[in-house]
Amino acid sequence: MDEMRFIEKLNSDNMIFHYTTSKTAIEDILPKNTLKLSKLINTNDPYEYKFMLFGGVGWGKVTEELIRDKHNPASTLLNKMRRNYCKIACFTMNGRIKGYLKTRMWTQYGDNHKGVCFVFNKDKLVENIKNQIEVLKEGKVIYNHYKEYENITFDFNELDKIEIDVFCKKYLNEKIEYLLFQKEEDFKDEVEYRIIAYKEDSEDKYIDIGNSLVAIIIGDRFPDGLLPSLSFFSKIIDVPCRRVYWEHGVPHILYCGTNGNKYEDEYDKLGLNPNKI
Repeated sequence: MDEMRFIEKLNSDNMIFHYTTSKTAIEDILPKNTLKLSKLINTNDPYEYKFMLFGGVGWGKVTEELIRDKHNPASTLLNKMRRNYCKIACFTMNGRIKGYLKTRMWTQYGDNHKGVCFVFNKDKLVENIKNQIEVLKEGKVIYNHYKEYENITFDFNELDKIEIDVFCKKYLNEKIEYLLFQKEEDFKDEVEYRIIAYKEDSEDKYIDIGNSLVAIIIGDRFPDGLLPSLSFFSKIIDVPCRRVYWEHGVPHILYCGTNGNKYEDEYDKLGLNPNKI
């Protein structure tokens, strides 16, 4: 594949991007060909990792027994389902800024530009995950300052008629947009795409990514000493590797030296080596 076609592929709408540290990339993802689906309680958004209080509406008299025997246990169980049983994989997408060129993502999730951005074929990755675990939903995150919070209430009449676990699983599926796909507007530049899987235990899940990995992009500060390991895995899984190299405020996608040559040689060809400018 020539370089122009490769960049066009990276820029396509079906690509999603996962930033991580060099340690996680080389010690976990690449050698095991797996991706971790984390519990929601381990995320960095208090709307998601904190216990959520659910209100309730309904016709007729709301008794103390209903609150004690149904509402409170349902609220506790639903929080457990949401924060522990739901397993999440988070990505960013192409948009105004390409998914692999987002400097804040490199800083926050890519170990201050020393990490890795994995490029996945979205359709293939979702299919692989669905073959291994129940997927509740996958799609784009909504950023709205939680204006939809009023939608997160229990129907007391329905709750009173069915078993708590049945009610909670039904509620989780019906309200999944509000419970798992909305974030504070402050996160909006992440342009997040997420996959929510479900397993009734409190463990993170490691999913085989199959052949869904399209490219490995390393950061501007990726340690040169780790390039031999990266080269080994890149060849074993037959996935191309590139480096995001910043020069004079402009990002460049270059070969990263995994073929045994110093990556500075690539910069020399483009007149980008700072020692020779």
